[in-house]
Amino acid sequence: MPDRCVAYGCGKSWEDGVTLYNFPNNDTEEFQKWEKQVQRTRSNWTASPNSQLCCEHFGKECFENKPYPVLKALAAKGQLKLKYGAVPTVFIRPPCTSCEGFGCNVCTPKAQRRGTLDRGTLPKRPASRSHLFTVDVETNRPVGSPFSPCHIVAATGNFDWGAYLEKAGSLAASVACFRHAPLCAQWDDITVRLKVEVLNTSAILPSKVYWIASIIQLAGYKARLRYEGFEEDSSQDFWCSLGSGDMYPIGWCAMTGKLLVPPQAVHQNISDWKEYLMNRLVGARTLPVDFYMKLAESMKCPFRTGMRVEVVDRTLVSQTRLAVVDTVTGGRLRLVYEDGEQEAKGEPLSDVWCHMWSPLLHPVGWSSKVGHVIKLADVDHPTFRKVYCDSVPMLFKKPRTVYMEGGFFEVGMKLEAINPVNLGNICVATIHKVMIERILILGCNAVIFELILSMYT
Repeated sequence: MPDRCVAYGCGKSWEDGVTLYNFPNNDTEEFQKWEKQVQRTRSNWTASPNSQLCCEHFGKECFENKPYPVLKALAAKGQLKLKYGAVPTVFIRPPCTSCEGFGCNVCTPKAQRRGTLDRGTLPKRPASRSHLFTVDVETNRPVGSPFSPCHIVAATGNFDWGAYLEKAGSLAASVACFRHAPLCAQWDDITVRLKVEVLNTSAILPSKVYWIASIIQLAGYKARLRYEGFEEDSSQDFWCSLGSGDMYPIGWCAMTGKLLVPPQAVHQNISDWKEYLMNRLVGARTLPVDFYMKLAESMKCPFRTGMRVEVVDRTLVSQTRLAVVDTVTGGRLRLVYEDGEQEAKGEPLSDVWCHMWSPLLHPVGWSSKVGHVIKLADVDHPTFRKVYCDSVPMLFKKPRTVYMEGGFFEVGMKLEAINPVNLGNICVATIHKVMIERILILGCNAVIFELILSMYT
């Protein structure tokens, strides 16, 4: 019999694709914190040295800063590690006998009830996933309602694309428009009317249940979903990110033993749900089974913090400089020049952001190989202290081969190029130098300096 999570309404084991954590027996204070958190939904329960909690009861901040699909894959393998001092905060709320889960003075926290009463009456339907909540360890009060494993819903103060697009009526650019974006090559598989299985947020049950929804609108990685059974009624539509890991292909519940339960609002309208779903799902498309595997692969970044690279000098674009990768965010790199000067206030001046596939980025040694000017760096600069290794050519995107039938650019030729002073303009340029690997040095006629340009950009 496998060990199971002791949280109310959970009971998951490693067979359910989660990582289990033993209570911190070597730290009495931490042990009591965990026990107290569980007791908020199991008042008469007492922890034992063998008690365990699964990863679904910990917020995103308790784990390594990695993409959600990667965290989910680690959790399924039982390899998801907690940070030191992590405390469980995400729990299922027991059903309220007074209001059946719709929210009342008995079950609704004061902080949430105050905002509701200011507007008049309590909502007819929970605006969020009210059967789950987080507990603030410092104040011991419910403060939110995240629902996905190892993930906390973004703070309400953050920009909400779904609400903005609905209000403005704007059209979002498709992921397929961006060749460098994750899942661009697979985006043809994601279409409107695609059927998925998602969490049923209106169910009043002690455990999670799911239902089928259709994609009504796509906006980048965001999808507006509508539960099956609502037909043309858009009042219960909600937005979900395709990268959140909260949408599953049809059949996922059957494979994992999860329950499919229709929302309460439409439960009474259809007598035979089995026949209804059979008719709705015939010929329907769903997510590819390897969707999240492809997502994780497409989000991999070969660059790591501390790697040294050569990048175009933003203060003099006709030369390159050595830089160190300081931050990696969504495939974008923050590069700190190794010989970065200091402003008067002591703040670092020389840093630049670029995409990992940018033609402005090169491996160490590239400038000397092609014969390009590179600014000499101070080897004693403090930046070197956090350098782990030099980047190698295999990390960079290989340029495509172009056959020009014997012809090529020559010094003195005229062409059009982006004005490096005003990136919104095109200017007349002159080829000053042609280097190996088909790299050109251009001089813009409108400005008095040169810029480096690959013929493949």
